[in-house]
Amino acid sequence: MALSNYDMISFNENGENCRGTLNGFKGDSLEIYKNFLYYRSEAMWKEDHRYCKPTIAEIHSGDIIFGDITIRAIRSQKENNPIFVIAMSMKFGEGNKTEKRLLLGVACYAYDDPTKRFMDYLGLKEGDFDDSYITNCYSGKDECEYTMFETYAKNGEELIPLNKYKIPAEIAEELDSKFVGVPKETFEEFIEWLKENLHDFIRREEAKELIKKIQGNKKRVNQGDTYIASKLGIETPTSDIGKQEEPLMIQMMKG
Repeated sequence: MALSNYDMISFNENGENCRGTLNGFKGDSLEIYKNFLYYRSEAMWKEDHRYCKPTIAEIHSGDIIFGDITIRAIRSQKENNPIFVIAMSMKFGEGNKTEKRLLLGVACYAYDDPTKRFMDYLGLKEGDFDDSYITNCYSGKDECEYTMFETYAKNGEELIPLNKYKIPAEIAEELDSKFVGVPKETFEEFIEWLKENLHDFIRREEAKELIKKIQGNKKRVNQGDTYIASKLGIETPTSDIGKQEEPLMIQMMKG
């Protein structure tokens, strides 16, 4: 279920959509998982390691050369908490010839922040509080009975409760988080980041051409859908930005 909360758009060295994994020439791999990265290596994994085999590391940001894979990743400041990544594996051949495999990707939380909609419904405005929490409340049933919107004021490091607003479930459902996948604004920020960084991995002219390719070939995919489709033996649903449908898991739960 948790994977269904995350979307991504990723590409290989040819500008083709991929499933967020780079397989290095020497057997290691890097995978986009939720909105961070897993580094996997059969050769480097150990019995007493904290991760299940063959995962050996979790990466959230930084410039890293690990095994035969070079990684650059940053955490954007957008509310959907996206990660942007460029990763490369390179093989040297005869006559100074090199072969490169690339992973270019953006992954983020796939639901929007409903706070503004709740504020508008309640007649609240910026400055009325410093922080807020939205909680769905149940009364021993499977269905939500009501939603509580709680506001707080900051007093140094402490949060002081201000008000609690009880909102009927049928209204709260309309106000709640909406599935947005990878928003257009997030992808555009990713492209600008690529323009500033991709030339550190490949030649400038090649970088320009590759960025142009992926701008015309962008298909978002839900990470939960990728997992479910692999288990059911069906094709993973993809779509253009802004034309996403709810994840398969949510559709299945709704019947």
